[in-house]
This record gives sequence, C-alpha cells and structure tokens, in this order.
Amino acid sequence: MSADFSFFLHALATEFDAQAGVKARDHLLRAVGHRMAQRLPLPECRTLEALEMESNALLAFLGWGKARITVSTQPRGLIVSLVDCPTVGALGEPAGYWLGCSIGGLYEIWLKNAEHDQEVDWTSKIQKGVDASASGALSILLEAQRRE
Repeated sequence: MSADFSFFLHALATEFDAQAGVKARDHLLRAVGHRMAQRLPLPECRTLEALEMESNALLAFLGWGKARITVSTQPRGLIVSLVDCPTVGALGEPAGYWLGCSIGGLYEIWLKNAEHDQEVDWTSKIQKGVDASASGALSILLEAQRRE
C-alpha cells in the first residue's frame, strides 16, 4: 500500500494529545515501539558498533532514519541520536518528534533482548533539552536499571 497517511496521522496525533494528554501518549507510543521490536527483532550484537549497524539496518527498513549510538556517563546509559526520523508536523516535544517515544520503545526491547542479564530493564527518555531543530537530530537517553 503506497497511500500517504501523513494527514491522517497528524489529525490522529492532534486528537490523541487533546483527549488523552502527553503522559498517556508517551506511554502508548512506547508500548507501540515494544510491539514493533517484537515483530522486528535485532540479531545478536556483541559490540556497540554492531548494535548501531544492526539497528540502522532495521530503521532503514522502516524508513525511520539513521541512529548514532554513544555511551553516556552522566547519567549512565546510551544516547541514541537519530537523523531523518519521521516527524508529525510540529507536534510532539521536541517539535515534530511526536513518534519519538515509539523509537525509544523499540530500543528498550532491542536492548533488553540483547542483554544476557535478564534482571536488567532499559528505559528511554526523550532528551528535551536538546534543540532537535538546530541539530536535525532526535536524542534519546536509554538507561539500564536492575530489577529488585
């Protein structure tokens, strides 16, 4: 199907935000990302470079841009910086990145499945302090948290 759903998605996003709010939107989109990751799993990745290459292959398959993954020390975790990922007009935060939490959800499950220690969960946070319009990138922090 080659239909353009951008008008529908914009209207849906606007209405969803108006009725449910930002917190519910982020929760829903993260869950959607989890489902997508289950349908499109990463192969085994033993290095950060392999993770970046394999996740970029899947993002390209989806048409969802390209990621650069770096290590963060404060806070501890990984930073995923995405360029050319889909935007929904100016909706979302940072502006245009309404779908950002779904990409965060993808990486949460990809990393959880790659982790040999199943007592670790990954959580994603959109980096709102980063000016995505200036850099052209969406920045997501992924933090590993040990289950208690």
